[in-house]
Amino acid sequence: MVAGLRANAAAVNPVPYSELIMDSGIALRSSGIAPDRFIAVFHTGLGVSLLLAGLIFGRNYGKA
Repeated sequence: MVAGLRANAAAVNPVPYSELIMDSGIALRSSGIAPDRFIAVFHTGLGVSLLLAGLIFGRNYGKA
């Protein structure tokens, strides 16, 4: 069953979703709905969380 899930997951093309997210972010920023301060804080938090996730993954990968 796990192999079937992996095969289905591999068949999904992530490019349209990435384009949708990027286009939405550009539209949100250029429309002025979200202030620059919100965008700055959001991206800083996102970057820090991704950095920590990568460091934890690397530590756990090194232990294995």
